[in-house]
Amino acid sequence: MTEKAEKLENCWEYWDCARGLRECCITYITKSGKHCWLNMRTPHAMAKRDFDTCFECPWYKQGL
Repeated sequence: MTEKAEKLENCWEYWDCARGLRECCITYITKSGKHCWLNMRTPHAMAKRDFDTCFECPWYKQGL
């Protein structure tokens, strides 16, 4: 992981997900918010986003 990616906040912080959404999100439950793409296509991973894959996500792209 790059130094830049290590400094990023978790995906739920970037997207400002509501507490209720966080609590049923596998990425939040497993505390893998810096690696959310590992949980691709979970019900909440793509919720209300303007892209089709995690690799198009602006948060993901920050860490590249």
